[in-house]
Amino acid sequence: QRGLAPSDMTMMCHMLFIGSAGTGKTTVARVVARLLHAIGLLSKGHLMEVSAKDLIAGHCGQTALKTSSVCMQAYGGVLFIDEAYSINPKGESNFGRECVDTLVKEMEDHRDDLVVMMAGYPQSMEKFLETNEGLRSRFNDRFTFVFADYTLVELSQIFLSEMTKRNYILQPGLDGRLGALIEQHTTAEDRRSQNGRLMRTLVENCIANQNSRWVDMDDDDVTDETMMTVLAEDFAAYTWTPSMPPGAPVGNSIGCPAA
Repeated sequence: QRGLAPSDMTMMCHMLFIGSAGTGKTTVARVVARLLHAIGLLSKGHLMEVSAKDLIAGHCGQTALKTSSVCMQAYGGVLFIDEAYSINPKGESNFGRECVDTLVKEMEDHRDDLVVMMAGYPQSMEKFLETNEGLRSRFNDRFTFVFADYTLVELSQIFLSEMTKRNYILQPGLDGRLGALIEQHTTAEDRRSQNGRLMRTLVENCIANQNSRWVDMDDDDVTDETMMTVLAEDFAAYTWTPSMPPGAPVGNSIGCPAA
């Protein structure tokens, strides 16, 4: 209405997503890409998820070309680089440094139609940003988002959501014990480092145990409800004895093998 050219309104929207694995960073990135497109900041709104191997070539001089090619495919949308520190610009080779230099240039030259999101663990991301003087300046503090680890209550909600997706239900009365069961059958370290992903693994473990339980029942005792219901005993670590060699250790919790 005021006659301002769109170029006068250009805003650099590159973002940092800081947090452990399984905290929903990629899911949020997809939503943000669509929102930026909806408000006219991106022409397409698609998301390209890449890692270091997608950006770095195996021969000197080729990494810049490969990185630029990936960025070109992301024009109009979001380039999401998970565990960006894996690029390792301080490594023995120059490949990582060449990749970061190219990314910094792309982020500046195409800031009007390209958003770069870099994600990873807090300490590792902090060290990564210090490896290039221009890299940190491409990210505004207001576009740095911290993804906290999930609480037991939130993990319980994720567990129930994953169960529902698979058309399984919990034994009546088990909902109130769900947090305690999760705490009992997973380790604190795995909950911190895997978050939502751990709940998906735990659901799959419960279903495997549940299937093993009813498959050995008499046909007359198996009902639709039996085949759909997960019991407290199904939370125990899944083991399939015939496939284990003699003397093999048996896991005592998800992601935590017995000593």
